[in-house]
Amino acid sequence: MRALARLVGPARAKELIFTARVLDPAEAARIGLVERVVEGSASDAAQAMAAGMAGLSGVTLRVSKRLIDAAAAGMPDQPWMEDLREEAARQADLSGVRIGSGRPIT
Repeated sequence: MRALARLVGPARAKELIFTARVLDPAEAARIGLVERVVEGSASDAAQAMAAGMAGLSGVTLRVSKRLIDAAAAGMPDQPWMEDLREEAARQADLSGVRIGSGRPIT
């Protein structure tokens, strides 16, 4: 239920759970429950997405995923500006530019 509340907000999560209402695909996408609705084969759509990602840098994808996951987790002990500095440093590392402490990508 936590994941549902994070995706659609607590009020919408309660409504969906308390009413057991079934959503059509378009509404699920509109409220953020799913990322996208595809026509045809979900497998074909997933393979097309994977092919697009395969052309990107593995380091870039890995670091970006870590930054997004850390932001989504909230990191309540880290001030907002520190988050921004960390993200800027990581993005700069990916582009070959050195700013701030110049820490290596981990």
